[in-house]
Amino acid sequence: MAGLKRLHDDRSLLLGFTTDWWDPAALTQNAVPMQWGGLWSMPAIKTALGDDFGVLPWPAFKPGGKPAVRVGGWSTCVNAKGKNVEAAKKFVQWLWIQQTDLQTDWSQSYGLHIPPRTSVAATADKLTQGPAKEAVELAAKYGRNNPSTWNTAVSSLFTAAAAKIVSGKGDAERLLADAAKKAQGEIDKQRA
Repeated sequence: MAGLKRLHDDRSLLLGFTTDWWDPAALTQNAVPMQWGGLWSMPAIKTALGDDFGVLPWPAFKPGGKPAVRVGGWSTCVNAKGKNVEAAKKFVQWLWIQQTDLQTDWSQSYGLHIPPRTSVAATADKLTQGPAKEAVELAAKYGRNNPSTWNTAVSSLFTAAAAKIVSGKGDAERLLADAAKKAQGEIDKQRA
């Protein structure tokens, strides 16, 4: 968080743009030289910039640290208290183990996404060249997943804390500790 605050304070962050990080418009409209985003936006970036762009992991923020690539969005849960647990398990297995054609379609037809199975990623044509291939390789090398318990309720607590820290509206350690305590409560609700 200290690194993010430093970027805010020295005005390295683009604040108040019309769209947020999930949309590549800040990059494709030349408002910023680089932007955090997702692989899903790569087709729009390629349309706007041609081959004149690249990808890289988040840099290490401290000596001895490692770069990181956030990998997420691929999780399916079955309600263990549901009425049709076995049918749900069979459906999940059918969808995410047996239906490689559906995984390939999803990974290439709606923006770009890295399939959860490396064997499927290796056969997805749009992920085997250029920046997309590089993104897949970086995710394999530096990828970090959030657990399935990382939902909107948990995420929003840390997002709110980060916004306060960056804008100087509180002590970073205290704000993060409070967010972690509340997040644990949200996780505990999921496991109850």
